[in-house]
Formats: sequence, C-alpha cells, structure tokens
Amino acid sequence: MSEPKITFNPDNLPFFKSNSEVELDENMDFFQFAVELAADEVFLMKSDSEIIYVNNSACKKLGYSKEELIGMRVWEWDPLFPKEAWPSFWNEFVSKKNIHFETKHQTKKGEIFPVEIQAYYYKNNDGEFILAFVNDVTEQRKVMDELKKSFKIAESANKVKSEFLANISHETRTPLNAILGMTGIVLKKDLPPKERGYIEKAYKSAKELAELIDKVLLYTEIASETLTPESTHFCFNELIRKLNTRYQQQSKVKGIDFTINLDTKVPVSAYGDVNFIEKALIELTDNAFKFRLCSR
Repeated sequence: MSEPKITFNPDNLPFFKSNSEVELDENMDFFQFAVELAADEVFLMKSDSEIIYVNNSACKKLGYSKEELIGMRVWEWDPLFPKEAWPSFWNEFVSKKNIHFETKHQTKKGEIFPVEIQAYYYKNNDGEFILAFVNDVTEQRKVMDELKKSFKIAESANKVKSEFLANISHETRTPLNAILGMTGIVLKKDLPPKERGYIEKAYKSAKELAELIDKVLLYTEIASETLTPESTHFCFNELIRKLNTRYQQQSKVKGIDFTINLDTKVPVSAYGDVNFIEKALIELTDNAFKFRLCSR
C-alpha cells in the first residue's frame, strides 16, 4: 500500500480562513499547525498593508491579541515605516515578488526591537497579498555589538603591544650599535688567540641580537600597518653577492657547501623595495641553514 501524498495548496492555509476557524487542535491541517507554532512572526497583509492574518508568535512578540492585530496597518507597529511610503514600497515589492530587509517593530507597550523580514508576493481570486516572515534579531545584534567591542579592545591592545616592541627595539639598538662598533675596532688589532676568541664571540652575539631586533621592528611595522615600501632601481646581482658574502663564513663554520644559483631569467636590474627584499631573502636563508636536511 503506497503512502499518502501530502499536497500543498496555499488557499487551504489559515490566511484565507476566518479567525474562528484557526484553532490548535488535533484535527488542524499540517501546514496551518506549522505556521501557528512557528518561531517566526507570520503576517498576511492586503495590498494596502491591512493585516488579515497573524500567527501566535506575532501576537506574543507584539503583545496584541489576534483580534487587535487584524485590521492594523504596517505603520502602526513599524516606527521606521511612514504611511506615505507604502505605495512606492508596494510597487517595488510587486515587481520583485520577494524581498528581504531589516527594520524595527514596536510592541503594544512601546518597546522597540530589530527584525529581519523575508516577504513574498501572493495572488489569488481574492486579490494581491504580501506574506511576511519576521525574525527577531535582538540577540544577534547583541552578539554583534559584543564582537565589535571585543575587536576594538583587541585592536587597541595590539597597537599598544606594537608600540611597546618598537620603542624597546629602538632603545636597545643604541647601546647595541656601540658594542658592535667597539668590538669591531678591537678585532682589527693584533690580539692573543684567547682574547680574540672572547671578542669574536661577543661581536657575533651582538650581531645576532641586532638581526633579531631588525626582525622585531619589521614585525611591528607589518602588524601596525605602518610599513611603507620605498621602491627604487637596484642591481639584483649585487644583492645576491651581498647575500653570498654574508653567509660564506657561517657556512664554513657549520661545514655546509653554500652556493647561490641565479636563474638566467632573473633580470640584472629590478625595481622595488631592496631593503624589504633583502630582509626576505635573509629570513629564507636563515631558515635554510636552521632546517637543512643535508650538508649542501
């Protein structure tokens, strides 16, 4: 035996029945029952915005009985919808057949709350109608407001952090440059092997710290969106030579065969921020040394 088919006929909905016929009992039509118990407010209005049907949710939200709501016009519960705006709204609605928009509703006690409305055009022998499903978005708005506040707090905290790191980095840079300068001068002199070893270690440590500070400064500029590229013409081959010189000593100490193979398609001269490109290449090369899988 085949299962009975459920057919949907809009004319059988409670919208086109008298108010006395809409009762929540076991014999109620399935669609009628679903609309009455729906969480969203449901309105059926004539072309002049007169309400001819509302469900239970609409009555609870607005604080009116069905008898009070039937016959009311949209501007009587929507403070953002003036009476004179209805004709143009209706014409636009009929041309589009369905619309989605946000507005506010006012309860019988005068309380106002935000809503989202999805409205559909319907026509039968009795005339033209607007079927509106209304969702109270009060809680969603509260969540969005809290998210915006949290975002502003986080943004402010991030700005303070970036400014702090930038200030500390700049303040550290001054004495560090002095250390690099003095140890560099001392290394040019003839020193006993033991003392030279001490000074070289101090110079190397200071240089590594200076590079770390440069990375911190670059990070703070990127995070605070204050990094401004300075594009100029530069020689790419010269940049590669500097990179090669920078890592030759390090590669010898670590026993790594370090070579740079430049593709013939790479132009001799280029246009861009040479300092930023150099920092990016240094970062990549540092990682290559740190995470190398072989001795080449």
